[in-house]
Amino acid sequence: MLVSLATTSLLSIRLDEVISLAAEAGFEGLELACATPHFGRARAEHDFEAVAQMLRDSGLKLVALSIGTTFTDPYGVDEEVEIASAFVKVARRVGTDCLLVTAGRPASLKAQPDRWRACTNGLRALVAAAGRRGVRVTLAVQRGTLADSIAGVSRLLDQVGQEDVRIALDLGHVLAIGGEVKSFVEFFLPRISLVRVQDLTQADPEPEWVPLGQGQADFRSILGMLRDSGYDGPLCLPCRHLAHEVDLQPHVEAEIQALRSLLRAGEPVPAQMDV
Repeated sequence: MLVSLATTSLLSIRLDEVISLAAEAGFEGLELACATPHFGRARAEHDFEAVAQMLRDSGLKLVALSIGTTFTDPYGVDEEVEIASAFVKVARRVGTDCLLVTAGRPASLKAQPDRWRACTNGLRALVAAAGRRGVRVTLAVQRGTLADSIAGVSRLLDQVGQEDVRIALDLGHVLAIGGEVKSFVEFFLPRISLVRVQDLTQADPEPEWVPLGQGQADFRSILGMLRDSGYDGPLCLPCRHLAHEVDLQPHVEAEIQALRSLLRAGEPVPAQMDV
């Protein structure tokens, strides 16, 4: 499984800085935020070739472009699709065929029919635009959105009616809602194209993001289960607990070291050969 750094929580530093940070820390890939100062719309439309060159020079594989979309607003969904489509146009030219999107609020159990309808129409339009360019729309499982549960994600997939919509399984958000990771994996495995790994502790009123291995999750078991299930796609570290840190390097290095240690711990022990 290719280990990648998600840049959404690292917007306090420039793109060249985050690329250097990821490469020096030993990451193999990058999940790139479609936001300034990393890869905002203006940069996507006018400077994508320079970004592609920076990634090639670094040796990092671009596993996904990630954009925080809100398709649930009936009055704003067309604009959201138009903005996301601008990134679809350049995705493959910067090195990825994966565009990661969010459904939008509210939570699935609180949403009225017009919110579901708007989100379905928005996803359908984006999937159609992406398909023409060989780009996969990947929907993030995220707490507080329509895609916050197995039922919510399944309803969206059924309503969109597109077999090529993929799933980004965010373990932190699954754990935050008290969900069972194994159930999500078993239900959506053929569609899961990216897994985000983030630890947390339950706090009041919101869960608190913490460094990997310092929270409530048994990631050794979770990662072993993912491996046993046959998942071999990217593992992305969102590093949400670093959103307000100034000196990022040691924290990011600690995070990838913790993940690699957990991956090694979960590897099967080779059988002893008879001599």
